[in-house]
Amino acid sequence: MKWKEWAAWLYNKPELFENHKQYIHVDQIAMGLGLVNGAVPYKSLPSNYNCPTHEAFPQRSFLPSQSMSILHYHKGITAFGTLGKDTAANEPIRSAIEKANRAISERRGFVYFKDYRKNQFK
Repeated sequence: MKWKEWAAWLYNKPELFENHKQYIHVDQIAMGLGLVNGAVPYKSLPSNYNCPTHEAFPQRSFLPSQSMSILHYHKGITAFGTLGKDTAANEPIRSAIEKANRAISERRGFVYFKDYRKNQFK
């Protein structure tokens, strides 16, 4: 089966999931099933490529010698358009958030945030 077929199959079987938090990740589960079922070659990446800011370390695949490429956050935007550090589980994550916040602060007219804030704080 392809990813789309696995996703449709999983969406029609909510009883396979213990709760809604698991069920909303059907697309991610379907991707894994599609890759394995289709014998598609893949390479696991360290969590540095999609580092959750809301999860505690140590993560099995985190490589401290490499920088973080993507910060994965949930509801962590402050009223100023920066990422909140209160959910950061450890120093490497806090440092990466500070670096991202500097980049955000230096960008004049952060368009995404302006639109987000306009819709969020009506």
